[in-house]
Amino acid sequence: MSIRSFFQSFLKNQRGNVAPIFAIAVIPTIGLTGMAVDYSRANSVKVSVQAALDATALALAKSAATLSAQSTPQDDQLSKRADAYFRELFHHPEATIDTIKATYSDQSGTQIVINALAGCRRPS
Repeated sequence: MSIRSFFQSFLKNQRGNVAPIFAIAVIPTIGLTGMAVDYSRANSVKVSVQAALDATALALAKSAATLSAQSTPQDDQLSKRADAYFRELFHHPEATIDTIKATYSDQSGTQIVINALAGCRRPS
């Protein structure tokens, strides 16, 4: 039996096809599962950051006008208090929060804007 006839008989054989098909199908299945886990972790961090920022804005709403009026750009008390309050609420070791910036405006209604710069790292 030559090599060519062996491969032809291998390709024509209808028995035992489950193992090779499973081996081929398991590769994208594992990849898609990993992608789903990564997406769900990133989405969980995003939701937690948003909830902590919302709670921080609500907590600072009462004192924002006096804090922003007293502070200078070099000594921004509103951002410092927002950072401290946010870090008390947010507990995700896989996320890194670099900066919290809070601004207060009363020109067209009272408005507090809090921005966070965040990143994610893989758990070890």
